[in-house]
Amino acid sequence: MGSTSRAIQASAETRGKIKEACIKLSSESGKALKELASAIQNEDSTTISLPSHCKVQKCCKQS
Repeated sequence: MGSTSRAIQASAETRGKIKEACIKLSSESGKALKELASAIQNEDSTTISLPSHCKVQKCCKQS
Protein backbone atom coordinates (compact mmCIF):
# COMPACT_ATOMS: atom_id res chain seq x y z
CA MET A 1 0.00 0.00 0.00
CA GLY A 2 2.68 2.48 -0.97
CA SER A 3 0.35 4.47 -3.22
CA THR A 4 -0.75 7.84 -1.85
CA SER A 5 -3.81 8.09 -4.11
CA ARG A 6 -6.62 5.60 -3.78
CA ALA A 7 -9.67 5.09 -5.95
CA ILE A 8 -12.88 5.97 -4.14
CA GLN A 9 -15.33 3.11 -4.24
CA ALA A 10 -19.07 3.77 -4.22
CA SER A 11 -21.92 1.31 -4.00
CA ALA A 12 -23.73 0.29 -7.18
CA GLU A 13 -26.81 2.15 -5.91
CA THR A 14 -24.85 5.38 -5.41
CA ARG A 15 -23.17 5.07 -8.81
CA GLY A 16 -26.59 4.50 -10.40
CA LYS A 17 -28.04 7.62 -8.77
CA ILE A 18 -25.08 9.73 -9.87
CA LYS A 19 -25.25 8.32 -13.40
CA GLU A 20 -28.99 9.06 -13.62
CA ALA A 21 -28.49 12.64 -12.41
CA CYS A 22 -25.65 13.19 -14.89
CA ILE A 23 -27.74 11.86 -17.79
CA LYS A 24 -30.65 14.14 -16.86
CA LEU A 25 -28.36 17.15 -16.47
CA SER A 26 -26.70 16.43 -19.81
CA SER A 27 -30.06 16.09 -21.53
CA GLU A 28 -31.41 19.34 -20.06
CA SER A 29 -28.19 21.16 -20.96
CA GLY A 30 -28.44 19.89 -24.52
CA LYS A 31 -32.03 21.11 -24.82
CA ALA A 32 -31.10 24.53 -23.45
CA LEU A 33 -28.11 24.86 -25.80
CA LYS A 34 -30.21 23.79 -28.79
CA GLU A 35 -32.88 26.37 -27.95
CA LEU A 36 -30.25 29.06 -27.36
CA ALA A 37 -28.55 28.30 -30.69
CA SER A 38 -31.92 28.51 -32.44
CA ALA A 39 -32.69 31.85 -30.78
CA ILE A 40 -29.29 33.22 -31.78
CA GLN A 41 -29.74 32.04 -35.37
CA ASN A 42 -33.14 33.70 -35.50
CA GLU A 43 -31.83 36.76 -33.61
CA ASP A 44 -34.90 36.62 -31.42
CA SER A 45 -33.78 38.16 -28.13
CA THR A 46 -37.12 37.49 -26.43
CA THR A 47 -36.51 33.72 -26.35
CA ILE A 48 -33.02 33.95 -24.87
CA SER A 49 -34.15 34.73 -21.30
CA LEU A 50 -34.86 31.17 -20.11
CA PRO A 51 -35.44 28.09 -22.23
CA SER A 52 -39.14 27.21 -22.20
CA HIS A 53 -38.59 23.59 -21.16
CA CYS A 54 -36.75 24.80 -18.02
CA LYS A 55 -39.36 27.19 -16.69
CA VAL A 56 -40.87 24.55 -14.41
CA GLN A 57 -37.63 22.67 -13.65
CA LYS A 58 -36.20 23.14 -10.16
CA CYS A 59 -32.67 22.94 -11.53
CA CYS A 60 -33.15 26.08 -13.61
CA LYS A 61 -35.01 28.27 -11.12
CA GLN A 62 -33.04 31.14 -9.71
CA SER A 63 -32.94 31.65 -5.94
